[in-house]
Amino acid sequence: MIDQIKLVLKKNKWLYDRAKIVADIRYNVGNKYFMKKLMLYCVMPQIRKISGRKDTKDILRFHNIHKGKRIFIIATGPSVRETDILKLKDEITIAVNGAVALTKKLGWKPTYYCFSDKEVYTKYREEIIEAEYENVFLGVNLKKYGYEGELVYKPYYFEQYMKIRDLLRAAHNRKMSFSDDIYYKGVYMGGRSITTSVVQIAAYMGAETIYLYGQDCDYSSVQHFDDRDQQPSKQLIEKGYFLSKAIFSFYEYADRHCRQRNIRMYNATRGGKLEVLERVDFDKIFED
Repeated sequence: MIDQIKLVLKKNKWLYDRAKIVADIRYNVGNKYFMKKLMLYCVMPQIRKISGRKDTKDILRFHNIHKGKRIFIIATGPSVRETDILKLKDEITIAVNGAVALTKKLGWKPTYYCFSDKEVYTKYREEIIEAEYENVFLGVNLKKYGYEGELVYKPYYFEQYMKIRDLLRAAHNRKMSFSDDIYYKGVYMGGRSITTSVVQIAAYMGAETIYLYGQDCDYSSVQHFDDRDQQPSKQLIEKGYFLSKAIFSFYEYADRHCRQRNIRMYNATRGGKLEVLERVDFDKIFED
């Protein structure tokens, strides 16, 4: 019977092609690698299309746009110095959150600006609008909060994801994740900090070297360079303890992951408590 079926299929190309498709599907349904690719490249793009998140497709143009270059990620820790920022005027930079205040004060503009919290936009709305950045990455769709009329730039929305089990992994300092393709897969947010998301964006852009600056990770004192007169509450310090554990866990994993891809990550912050990344003297970066 089987031989007869094979004979019929060999003689009829139309039947053969469709039988092959069915056979391939039956084989690949049990193949985890195939199912993962099916989700990333077929199912998720359709979900984005149906949900109206079409702006996500624009991120594709940033893939390897800075291949082999170095990228500086500018955080907002109290260690940030204005003289350091001015040294970065000719570098590829990604600034986050309150770093927009440096644009207003110094006239310096980062290559890219990024935030993923609507509260950040509420706090720095006037500065962000006035800055008129060319490239802004958002991890939150501000259109949902009625901000569309205020946006004087075209934002690039990036999807954020985190598996439930990663919450426990972060709490227990266990293995986390790193997104190699932020267009199809989205940005992993298990590090619980906007800078951990930006590192993945920088890697997607093709960076060969990634420097973190102003990433103090010290929650025992003021957290940002623009709130030096404020003292942290006990609740904030306790929350910061758990946040820093998640951040350290992410960078410890991200460093190993990036090394396998020939990407080096360095901590160029002046002081602070981020010790899981190799430190480099900020001033020596520019000596050559």
